[in-house]
Amino acid sequence: MEAALNNKGGVFFVYGYGGTGKTFLWRASCACFRSKGDIVVVVASSGIAATLIPGGVTAYSRFGISINVLRLTKNMRLQVGSSTDNVEELRKFSEWLLEIGDGIAGGENDGEVDLELPNLLIRDVTNPIKTLVDVTYPGSASTIVES
Repeated sequence: MEAALNNKGGVFFVYGYGGTGKTFLWRASCACFRSKGDIVVVVASSGIAATLIPGGVTAYSRFGISINVLRLTKNMRLQVGSSTDNVEELRKFSEWLLEIGDGIAGGENDGEVDLELPNLLIRDVTNPIKTLVDVTYPGSASTIVES
């Protein structure tokens, strides 16, 4: 605040784990400067972070930085704690997730498509949704209420 109020300017980076108040800090700072009529340009390293702050955009968008578009090619989360006896099932499930991310799962569509969850990793057929939640968030005490 002092650097900006004394016309020293600068570039400021805020880093911290989720829930430490980064968004609150940026919103409060921006509101303070904008209330004084100052121009505030907020850029973030990701689109998610940019959406959390009014008027925020990604750095590469604001400054025209050319970047290679990155693609998910390997699902590391699926490999955590997996055994060698279900490698093929994990590979198929990973490919299915990539197809969903690329928008090609279920064939051509108009923005809506019905997909069936593959039963590759879901062994409990009596409550497959609870099993999916338990596998995704191990150790959580999940309660599924069906409506």
